[in-house]
Amino acid sequence: MAVSRKLTRLTRFAQKLSTTSGAVKIIRLALEGEEKFLADLNRQQLLDSEKSDDSRIMNLQTGSLLHAKKRRAYTLKDKGAFHRSITARLAPRSIIITATDSKTESLQQTFGKEILGLGTDAKRDVMFKLKKTLPQLIRRQL
Repeated sequence: MAVSRKLTRLTRFAQKLSTTSGAVKIIRLALEGEEKFLADLNRQQLLDSEKSDDSRIMNLQTGSLLHAKKRRAYTLKDKGAFHRSITARLAPRSIIITATDSKTESLQQTFGKEILGLGTDAKRDVMFKLKKTLPQLIRRQL
């Protein structure tokens, strides 16, 4: 009886995985609670002078942004309010990375909107994490 129940659960789970929407739901479930990890990947990417489109952030030292109120130069290597304000959230079919700091718009105008998002290396790290998390999730489903 217990084997029959497990086979039924396994069949239902396999059916979910066989559809794109089912697979997306499973991946999203595996990434729930990992928002800090995803935001940290973006922060590390900035410290490595990389954008989400895998291009390099040029002139970090000389191409700093002059903040109008404080007359202070900011670069993406700073680890202040902008870095702390970076957050990630899971959308139905994607990961959305945003920053709420007042300098965000100015930084995006200077360095490009691609400063927020995950590049190839960061996506590879997400896939590695999924490879570890998905088997555990599948075991729990069975």
